[in-house]
Amino acid sequence: MRKFLLILNLSFFLALSFCASQKKESVFISPQEEVQVYNFTYDDFQEAIEVYSAAHQKKPDNEIIIENYILVLEELKLSADKAFDEENYVFANNQYYILSKNFSKFELFQQSLSFDLRTIRMKMRECLVKRTEIQVEEAIQAGDYSLAIEAYQKVLQAYPADDYLKRQLYQLFNMINDESKKALERKDYAAAGKFSLLLLRKLAWLQDSASILSFSKSSLKNTLQTCTSQLTKKGIKLYRLGELKQAITVWKNILKFDPENVQIIKAIANAQEQLARIKKLFLGLTICSMLSLRIIPSSSNFCV
Repeated sequence: MRKFLLILNLSFFLALSFCASQKKESVFISPQEEVQVYNFTYDDFQEAIEVYSAAHQKKPDNEIIIENYILVLEELKLSADKAFDEENYVFANNQYYILSKNFSKFELFQQSLSFDLRTIRMKMRECLVKRTEIQVEEAIQAGDYSLAIEAYQKVLQAYPADDYLKRQLYQLFNMINDESKKALERKDYAAAGKFSLLLLRKLAWLQDSASILSFSKSSLKNTLQTCTSQLTKKGIKLYRLGELKQAITVWKNILKFDPENVQIIKAIANAQEQLARIKKLFLGLTICSMLSLRIIPSSSNFCV
C-alpha cells in the first residue's frame, strides 16, 4: 500500500499523541531538527488532516507544519484524481468528500493549494454522475427501466437544478416510450402497457418538459386503453375456444398495467373456477375408468 511521510514538529507531537494510532511507526530524524517522521497509510487521510489541523492551530505560523499539511492535502487530491481516471468513482468521491468536509480547517492557506472548494465539489458531482450513468446502463441492459429511472431520480435529489441530469432523464423517458411504440407495433400489448404505465407513474418528474418529451399523459392513457382492449379480446377468444389456461395468462398480463380492472379480475376468477371443475371432473372420470378396468380396487358408490 502506498505510503507518504507527514512531518510534524516534535514539540507538538507529544501534545497530539492522542491523534495517532499506536500501530503506526514514528522515527526521529535528528534531535536538532525537532521534526517527526510519521507514516500514514493510503487510507488515513482523515486522521492525517486532524493531526495537522491540530498542530496548525497550536502554531499557525510554523512553515514546516503548513508546508507538510499542504503536501498531505495535495496527496489526497492526487489519490482522488487517480481513482477518478481509473473509473473507481465511489472511492474517488469518498476521497473528494474528505477534502470537502474538512475544507474549513485549511482555508486560511487555500491560496497555496492547487484546488479550491468549488473544484472539489464539481469533481464530487462528476463522480456521482458517472456512477449513475453506469448504473443506468446496467439497468437498461437488464431490461429494468424502472431501476434506471430511479438511479437518475436519486442523483437529481442531490442536484435538483442540474440541467444535464434532467436532459439525461428525459432522454431515458423518450427511449422507454419508443420501446412502448415498438412493442405496440409487434402486438406485444403486455410490454407496451407495462412501459406506458411506468411513464405514467413518473409524470411528477416530467414537469415543464413538454417540448422535450415525445409523448403526453393523454397518449400514454390511449396506449394503455389499446393494450387493455386488445388483450381482453384475445382472452375472450381463447376462453370461447375452451383454452382456459391461455385465457387466464392473457388476462393476467392486463393486471400488470391495469391492476384494478374489475372486469378482468372477475373474468380470471370465473375461468379459474371453471378450470378447477374440469380438473375435478377429469379426475373423477379417470378414477372410474381405472376401476372399470380393475387397475385399482373398487370403491363403493364412487362411480355410478
